[in-house]
Amino acid sequence: MTTAELTILLVSTAFAAFLKSGAGIGTGLFLLPALSLIFDPFKALAATAPLLLIMDIMAVGCHWKRWVGPPALTVMTGLSVIGVLCGSLAVPHLPTNVLKILIGLIGVIYALSNLLPFRGLQYLTSHLPASFAATAIPAYLSSFLGGLFNVVNAGSVFYAFSMVHLKLESRVFVATCCVLILISNFVRAVGFSLNGILPPELIITALKLSPIIAVFSWLGSRIVARCPPSLFRNLVFLLILVMCTKTLSAAF
Repeated sequence: MTTAELTILLVSTAFAAFLKSGAGIGTGLFLLPALSLIFDPFKALAATAPLLLIMDIMAVGCHWKRWVGPPALTVMTGLSVIGVLCGSLAVPHLPTNVLKILIGLIGVIYALSNLLPFRGLQYLTSHLPASFAATAIPAYLSSFLGGLFNVVNAGSVFYAFSMVHLKLESRVFVATCCVLILISNFVRAVGFSLNGILPPELIITALKLSPIIAVFSWLGSRIVARCPPSLFRNLVFLLILVMCTKTLSAAF
């Protein structure tokens, strides 16, 4: 690995850890296109698995036992795991350009839906049929889709939708998202290891970066407390938009 590639790896990992503890969402959609600058799309996708898993463990520790209780969490977790398993089986068969397009499109739509005035998640929730919206089915379906798309680091889009639909208090919202993403990332990492996508050297690299992740996770939690939440989140969405637009353009 060249000095430039190592620098990109260190900086992107540090900033992703900062985002994880500061914003809670969008970390994977930033980290994947950033690592795609130095790795091919499949290796970049594999590299995010252990890195995000370490970040998730630290995030869950910060929000310990604040998540929603069973049976909702049990059902959502089960459906999420099924989604991850389905996605892990599909990923090895995707052409490189298709993977780039998928990552880019999801990221661009996600960023724009949060930057534009109608605010995507709230808009979708408010326009569900009343009889359907009154049930927990949309939240459960979103949990499955979260697991499915978490394989390409886009699970938080759907997990956040399920949290919005259940109308959870903000700390419970964040804690539950962290738990679901941690479990799905663990299953994803195991799946990637079993099908040969995640080699041992990438796991070792992630472990070596643990101190950097710990430091910048702590910094993120400190700095975000001093920054207006709306400003911080909009900056995150703008960054995701730029990175995913670049990934999308590279597919053509």
